[in-house]
Amino acid sequence: TIDFFISIGGDGTFLDAVATLGKKNIPIIGINMGRLGFLSNVNMDKIEYLFINLQQGNYIVEKRMLLELQCPNRCTTSFALNDIVIHRLAYSGLITVDVTIDGQHLNSYWGDGVIIATPTGSTGYSLSAGGPVADPTMELFIASPICAHMLHARCALLSGQKEIEIILKDDTVLAEITIDGEVCDKITNADRVIIKKSDLNADIIKIGNQSFYDVLIDKLR
Repeated sequence: TIDFFISIGGDGTFLDAVATLGKKNIPIIGINMGRLGFLSNVNMDKIEYLFINLQQGNYIVEKRMLLELQCPNRCTTSFALNDIVIHRLAYSGLITVDVTIDGQHLNSYWGDGVIIATPTGSTGYSLSAGGPVADPTMELFIASPICAHMLHARCALLSGQKEIEIILKDDTVLAEITIDGEVCDKITNADRVIIKKSDLNADIIKIGNQSFYDVLIDKLR
């Protein structure tokens, strides 16, 4: 049996590790060799401290919410730790994305697309798009429009128990889905993209008493 998995790199490497492990429920910890390191938050000078605590079992496992994607005949990867993004192609114009929550219309975003993020992903792409920072142990969705060409477009916090449906308006011919930064597939206005809370969790190892807020202050100054 495998007790834990160590990711060495940046947050992108950590997200790749989550996707690789899939449904195996193996706890993950990341050694940071990248820039920010919200997920891979053990610095190189703490490696000895890390292994001593792992060997002695001095750590806790924090469960993080995952997103589940349903888009028939499109994406093979079906879950995300950070975010699922619907965005325009590099060579196309603005797109219009309809977002519905449990059958109730939320908004039609006209711009570059929309990000659906977890609390863990709130410090990633969603933050760059003006989204709020959320405690990563919470269970909620963050819907953040990307460069919306609308004065009333705002980010929305949504219950993690809801089901989100995203479709492209008729005047939008083609867009792209990315899952945790990896291109998944292209979609047309005939596709229905469903996003909901996954039954799976990401198990992330936490060592020491450094809180999420300490990391937030340290990384974002």
